Amino acid sequence: MDFFQRPIQEFFKKSTKSDKERHDREVLEYSFFLIISWVIIILFSYIFHGYIVKNDFMLASIICVTIIPILMVTYYFFIQLHYVEKTKEEELAILQKELVEELEIAKLVPIILFGLGIVFSNVYDKKIIKIVFPYLVAAVIFGCLMPFVIRHLAIDETNIDYMIVADEMMNISISQYFGLLFAILVVALLYVRKLY
Repeated sequence: MDFFQRPIQEFFKKSTKSDKERHDREVLEYSFFLIISWVIIILFSYIFHGYIVKNDFMLASIICVTIIPILMVTYYFFIQLHYVEKTKEEELAILQKELVEELEIAKLVPIILFGLGIVFSNVYDKKIIKIVFPYLVAAVIFGCLMPFVIRHLAIDETNIDYMIVADEMMNISISQYFGLLFAILVVALLYVRKLY
């Protein structure tokens, strides 16, 4: 394990800088991660809708799977800009607390998704489960598996730069999960509406 930890820790080592330089660097980091987040969300949506999901409700699905996570990530970006005003220790404590809170959300994901799966499997028209199944699987990946993988890879919780990266990855994952959850509900609602 040390073989993998050392290069990662070396990558995140920074020399001590003044508060102004740290502030500018972290604003730049958060801005960079915002753009990367948008790219990841759009790329996932393109692959998901281009190759995995084929149904009559593509516009609603694209809005839910793309726009909602982008709005959530952007909102979170503006919240993070307030962290930069804090001292390094305060910011690190906030990031550690958020990582724990986001894992608590991830623990609820299986309950919500399997509950939805049971509801959809008991519906008279069984085609609805075929329509929402790809959304359910993707939501499990982004809402449950990814947060625990990110948490498991959190090697150095005392390094502010590493915690920023872990927090951003967790934020993308949870935002994508909520977008998929909205898509499940909207697509199911539109499908039921189409039947009646």
